[in-house]
Amino acid sequence: MAATSFANAAVITTVSTELSALGGSNTQTQVLDPAGATIAITQGSTTDGGADQTLIFTVSGLTLDSFGAGDDSLVINLQLSATSSLDTVSGIGRSFEAWGVNNSLIDVGETLTFSMGTAQVNLGAGTTDIVESVVFNGFTGFDLLNVGAGETFDITGTDNSDATGVSISQNQGYLLGGGEQEQSFTYVASGTGGMRIYEVTNSFTVTTTAVPEPSSVALLGFGGLALVMRRRR
Repeated sequence: MAATSFANAAVITTVSTELSALGGSNTQTQVLDPAGATIAITQGSTTDGGADQTLIFTVSGLTLDSFGAGDDSLVINLQLSATSSLDTVSGIGRSFEAWGVNNSLIDVGETLTFSMGTAQVNLGAGTTDIVESVVFNGFTGFDLLNVGAGETFDITGTDNSDATGVSISQNQGYLLGGGEQEQSFTYVASGTGGMRIYEVTNSFTVTTTAVPEPSSVALLGFGGLALVMRRRR
């Protein structure tokens, strides 16, 4: 069900995505809402990258305004940053479409931070008469791979609720902040470590507003004037 609403001539759309490192055996990167839209990495490596990197994803097939259908897109910038107290970070590894540090696992003493950079709306028809805005609502959760006995993690750097010593089962989803959306978060390996993080969920709110043509504004002005004059007679 498309999360699009109309209010005061504005079109408001919620775009929810699930982001993973593409190039593995499964495609876990997908658009959760609205239905019918697609997503792909359009800039950035799909293999191992540096300790600080930005992956650009483009969500296509969106209807973000009242002109045309399925001809709009949203470009989002996922920012990753890794640290390690064990060794120099050579990069952020990718295996099975999941992120890790150096050897693609996040071991004890290693951290991986997720944040979102700028987002841009690209409109199809009607672009000259539309004003748009994009708000990043936040990250909502993630899944883990390679979960073993005694492996736990901490979550720090959040707006709402950090967590310590969390233990979940293989491929079980974890909700950030007790269901609250976080602007950024840092995954810290604890226990015996050795996990990978993937399927990071998030959402944006896109608002587009049609700008009336000058002639339409003038007509509205004349109509209002006529109404006032009629009432005064």
